Amino acid sequence: MTIRIRANHQLSGVAGGSATRPAAPQPPGPAGQGARRSWHLRANAAVLVYVALAALALVLHGWAPLPMPRWLAVHLLLLGALTNAIVTWSEHFAVALLRARQPSRRAAAGRLAALNLAIAGVLVGVAGDLGAITVASATLLGAVVLAHVGSLLRIARHALTGRFAGTVSFYVAGGMALVAGVSFGTLIAVHAVSPRWDEPLHSAHVHANVFGWVGLTVLGTLFTLWPTVLRTRMVDQVMRAATRCLALTATGLAIAVTGLAADLRWVGVGGLTLYGAGVIVALQPFVATWRRKRPRDMAAWSLAAGMGWLSFGVVADLVMLARGPDLQSYIPGLDALVPLLAAGFVLQILLGALTYLLPVVWGGGPARVRAGIEGLSLWWRARVIALNTGVVLVAVTGVVSVPSVISALGWTLAVAPVVTFLGLVIRVMVNPAAPGDGTRVEASKP
Repeated sequence: MTIRIRANHQLSGVAGGSATRPAAPQPPGPAGQGARRSWHLRANAAVLVYVALAALALVLHGWAPLPMPRWLAVHLLLLGALTNAIVTWSEHFAVALLRARQPSRRAAAGRLAALNLAIAGVLVGVAGDLGAITVASATLLGAVVLAHVGSLLRIARHALTGRFAGTVSFYVAGGMALVAGVSFGTLIAVHAVSPRWDEPLHSAHVHANVFGWVGLTVLGTLFTLWPTVLRTRMVDQVMRAATRCLALTATGLAIAVTGLAADLRWVGVGGLTLYGAGVIVALQPFVATWRRKRPRDMAAWSLAAGMGWLSFGVVADLVMLARGPDLQSYIPGLDALVPLLAAGFVLQILLGALTYLLPVVWGGGPARVRAGIEGLSLWWRARVIALNTGVVLVAVTGVVSVPSVISALGWTLAVAPVVTFLGLVIRVMVNPAAPGDGTRVEASKP
């Protein structure tokens, strides 16, 4: 089995093996391809804007001794950029992998508009301690995510093939985790519960959002995206591994979040242990694919480094939770871990995926897709090294007393590759020779 990228004609050699004719209904001719390209340009523009704003908030955090810019940076990245990216790309992958009919773009555009209205309202409401705005915006956010989950379930129900239905199950589980995480965060933000429950609900909020909404979605996607980026075949039984991974991670996350919210620390430890076992299951086909073909570009190394930071984060979180006498003493360590996961895991996965996927949806044939990927990968070794070095320096400042300049240097190294990526996206987009047609992902047999 192999995953192949197709544009207006076959990109031979991208994933290896032979291909079959697409079975899913496709937009007719160049007009449909142009509409698909236009849609992704608009949808991903929001993602890039949030990434730029998150980088700006980190710069402000370095200059101003205020906690809000750091909180804002994390939420601009996780709630803003990642949520927009997940809602856009999870539907794209569901349609492509399941060979389903494309849902209404108008409905999807309406969901994205409502999503960003809700995100803006949550950020303003929490920052300004405006309870009514926070509750209304969080409610709208939850409704949008549930509508998105409903759309994914309809796609799966009308799919022409169920081979990769497990991927959609990851997205559905992640969406439900976000609804829970937003609910916990809202209760804290509007002071709806006794302060005695702030630490339990805060820890449940972080785990549901980071390991649930983001973690489950990333794990589900990489079972098929990783071999595609490496341009090689999927390893045998990869979807069986995906099924086991989902059972362990979703069950473990549900136990961990429930235990933490109820202030039952050892229940949280047990759930997080199951989640970690699921990540280990996911790493098996990931490593096997690596052995078949090593990463050689920006997209692949960013995805690999992101998975490394996720694995580190799960282990570090588990150790801190097990060693701490209570949640109150555990929370500072968790809060120090979140920025590391945001930059090391979330940001790198996002940059790696967009480096590969944006040229794919720009399209224009194999040569233009390759040129687009290469254009977004300029100086990639220096960028990957800088970002990961920066995250390591920030991690060191969290456990060792060092001069503040080390932390500033770390965040500078982490932000610089982001600014570079945004500049390269603009450069490729304004280039007259930039890709111009739509593409899609297709599953095929060797």
